[in-house]
Amino acid sequence: MERRQALLVLSQLSKEINAMSSHHDYIIEITAEHDTLKPFAPENGRPLRFKIGDAVIYTNEFGAQFLHRVTGFYRLTGLSGLYARGARYLLNSSSPWMPVSESSLRPGDSA
Repeated sequence: MERRQALLVLSQLSKEINAMSSHHDYIIEITAEHDTLKPFAPENGRPLRFKIGDAVIYTNEFGAQFLHRVTGFYRLTGLSGLYARGARYLLNSSSPWMPVSESSLRPGDSA
């Protein structure tokens, strides 16, 4: 019986993985989700927390923290998974073109 349940779970996972056929389909899906839910500022009616020139501490996905300044805002030019996931800020980092989300930032003293 346990083997049967395990096979059923694996079968369901396989269906979910195959349901999304490409990166483009993924971008379309999360963009539609963003457009429906509008979970991030400024689309949700709240202002962005930081402005250009603000010192911020950026925490990456591994927990490492870096002191930066906000240098600009990411502008949507088409379908963008980054934008749909909340990336709004550009920083004076080693990747100044890569936007980061507000949830990965907190106020910093200076940069």
